[in-house]
Parts: sequence; structure tokens; C-alpha cells
Amino acid sequence: MSKGRLDTLLDGLGIKVVPVYRRRAAAQSHARGTMHEIRNQYGDGHLVFVLRCIKQTKNNRDELWSETIEAVSDILSQRTDWAIERAGDVLDAFDHIPLGVLRGKAVAAVRGRYGQPFEP
Repeated sequence: MSKGRLDTLLDGLGIKVVPVYRRRAAAQSHARGTMHEIRNQYGDGHLVFVLRCIKQTKNNRDELWSETIEAVSDILSQRTDWAIERAGDVLDAFDHIPLGVLRGKAVAAVRGRYGQPFEP
């Protein structure tokens, strides 16, 4: 069976999608559906930039969770000029954004572990 277009695109980024019943390793994700939706809505270029903002930064390379991918996509879809005019600055900024910590706080807030609203 040949690889699909999404898998071929992800191969070029060094990312592998694994089934949810398997534990993720470095550079692996369970977020096939999320990546497929983003790709269909915004195109290959947008998805590639979103994933680069996560994977090609110092502290976030293994934060390929669906919630994180969606959040980064939401921000970058609102500021398309960043990818065109300031891509290097955006990637540099992501070196200093602790995506794992932010995701943990957001998930905990949604699950009601905090008695107050989410604060990054």
C-alpha cells in the first residue's frame, strides 16, 4: 500500500503518525485527524509551518499533540503575514514558548482541576 499525501509530507519533516493505541516516541504523533483537517482547510504550506514551529524549536520538538498543533495553527491562521514576512522571528520566538507547560495547564483547566480560569 502506498503512502498517502499527508504521510509523505510528514516524512519530509521527520514526523511519523502512529496509532493511538501505541505510545508516542520522539517525533511521533497521534494527531493524524487534526493534521488532515488543518491541511484541508489551509493547505500544505500552513501545516508545514505549524509543524516546524513545534518540531524545529529547542524545547518543543516532541509536543506534537493535537491540542498544541491546533492552537499553533489557530494563531498562525490569524497572522498569515508572520509566515511570509517574519518566519525566522516566529521560529525564534517558539524557542522560548513552553508549549508542553501551556498544554498541561490548558488540559488541566478543561478537566476542572483549577478553580479559576486558565492563565498562561
